[in-house]
Amino acid sequence: MSEYFLSVCGATLLSALLTQILPSGKTNKFLIGILKLCCLAVFVAPVASWLRQFPQTEPSDLQIELDSSYLDHCDDLVSQDVATAIEQDAEERFSVVCRVRVEVFRSELRRIIFSLQGMNDSAAHINTIDRIKAYLENKYGVEVCYETSL
Repeated sequence: MSEYFLSVCGATLLSALLTQILPSGKTNKFLIGILKLCCLAVFVAPVASWLRQFPQTEPSDLQIELDSSYLDHCDDLVSQDVATAIEQDAEERFSVVCRVRVEVFRSELRRIIFSLQGMNDSAAHINTIDRIKAYLENKYGVEVCYETSL
């Protein structure tokens, strides 16, 4: 610790002495700035040795874990948003009321399951199911299933 105080005092005295000896021309302010930087380097030098005391961790020692609960929550939000969008699209495009459930894993769409509400005519019902199924498969590129009730 005494070496630190001696080096701080020496740097301060040396810079004060050089400030008095140097001529006061246009370059004086640059030389004073350099002397200030040297004093600052002497003041901060113990920080570098203090930081070397801490053990270095190797990248192979680090374990990165996924936050599964957060990812599941994000999947639920994506699932709800996509299901609502599909329900609105089916109502506008096919004039039917759909209930949609979407399976999402890590924000990737896996499967769409839908059911139709309030259809009485079975022939029109089957045709509508096939059209909706083909439309959703083409639009989203995933497996689309029909269930009688969701």
